Amino acid sequence: MEEWLYTRFRHDGYWDFEKELKHPASSYFTNNGLNKSELLWNGNKMPENKWIGMKYIVYNIENDTKVKLELYIDTLSNGNPINSGIWTKVGEIIDAGNWPSQNSLIIGCTYTNPNIIITEGNDTCILITDGDAADYKTVSLREITIGAKPKKKN
Repeated sequence: MEEWLYTRFRHDGYWDFEKELKHPASSYFTNNGLNKSELLWNGNKMPENKWIGMKYIVYNIENDTKVKLELYIDTLSNGNPINSGIWTKVGEIIDAGNWPSQNSLIIGCTYTNPNIIITEGNDTCILITDGDAADYKTVSLREITIGAKPKKKN
């Protein structure tokens, strides 16, 4: 089985983090709490025909016992990555075993606990638009080793 941690900028103007341990059951979390969405564009729907930058960071903390998720947005650079954009934190949460993916035990997997913390990546990234048209620009995925020194550019 593969477990997933998602993040979403939704067309209805909300954002959230989502956790799925067995498809299709999942739950979402924001700064407002479990299964409580949070407004992103001052109560308006997602803007159309505008480049929006998203930075989603997921990493283990406290000796791999918890996972921290962070979400940032860039609405000012219009998709031009000069100076790395202008990033504003949207939200962050820590999964410390208090985020159930569903309301009951999980059946048919090697684990049954819906509060399991996902501490290992699946080497997969999925960009989903659920049938809507979307363009992607300057997509970058990378694994970051905490404490590693950056490589020097030639």
